[in-house]
Amino acid sequence: MIWLYRILFPLALLVAVPTYLRRALRRGGLRAHFGQRFGGHPRVRWSGRGGPRIWLQAVSVGEMLAIAPLIEALHQDGAEIYLTTTTSTGYRIARDRYLTLVAGIAYFPVDWWPFSVRAWRRIRPDLVILTEGERWPEHLQQAKQRGVPVIAINARLSDRSFLRLKLLPSVARLLVGGVTRLLPGSTQDAARFLELGVPASTITTTGNLKFDVVIPRLDADELRKLRGELGLPAGLVLLGSSTWPGEEAAMIEALRTTRERGLACSLVLVPRHAERRTELEWLLVKSGLRFHFRSHGEATQEVDVAVGDTTGELRKITQLADLVFVG
Repeated sequence: MIWLYRILFPLALLVAVPTYLRRALRRGGLRAHFGQRFGGHPRVRWSGRGGPRIWLQAVSVGEMLAIAPLIEALHQDGAEIYLTTTTSTGYRIARDRYLTLVAGIAYFPVDWWPFSVRAWRRIRPDLVILTEGERWPEHLQQAKQRGVPVIAINARLSDRSFLRLKLLPSVARLLVGGVTRLLPGSTQDAARFLELGVPASTITTTGNLKFDVVIPRLDADELRKLRGELGLPAGLVLLGSSTWPGEEAAMIEALRTTRERGLACSLVLVPRHAERRTELEWLLVKSGLRFHFRSHGEATQEVDVAVGDTTGELRKITQLADLVFVG
């Protein structure tokens, strides 16, 4: 099955490249370390202090923030970590938070045989850790060939993925068969992996690692300062968190309805993908509401809608909210 994957993957990659490039150009950071996406990683200089050498992959911002307790615990236990991510936003979070705790930070290679082999020869881990839905067939195959165990933490299956894999057992084996230990975040996910044929002996339900993250609480002065920087007036704050297209319009309508009922209220929108700034700006201009984008710095006047289009601030912004909608 892996040979069929190796044949079909480049064809699928050619189809996906235009969409990928559009997203990457909007998000920024495409040119930085571009060769790493094709396995051009620098040879990792492990310290040799005796701990395991771990290749840890976290796809983007949410996963990168969630692994904080794990990275700190592994570092304290003497492990060395080579941390990879898929997105430029995830890369920035990794550099900001973990630079002193890891042996290196890089982009995960495209999961095609030549690129994966090239990366593996340069990284040479003793253990691979994957987060959430990250299960790449070639990556798993390279681990298997080298006798390197693979642990999937916060392992999950969406409703759609589960239904598809039930219909395609050979694909399911390709995606989960190479995982040594599956650590699902819920009993539902554990049951789904069992139904796909994963041996019960390899599954341990650990709960979601995100719940172990300690979130610093803002004090009254910090909340007041943040509120002023966003341009939010006194009153209730509605938050549209991690929103998708169409949901922002619904939140704007909710703001209007709330105000029509006599409540002082403002809205904060935090889109799941900050590169949708132009789309959101057009929507807000059309609405006639006053607005401010966080990426433009501090607001100079009070606004109706603030857009949190920066990276890594959702936890702080959420503490301002009286009511939250999660997209």
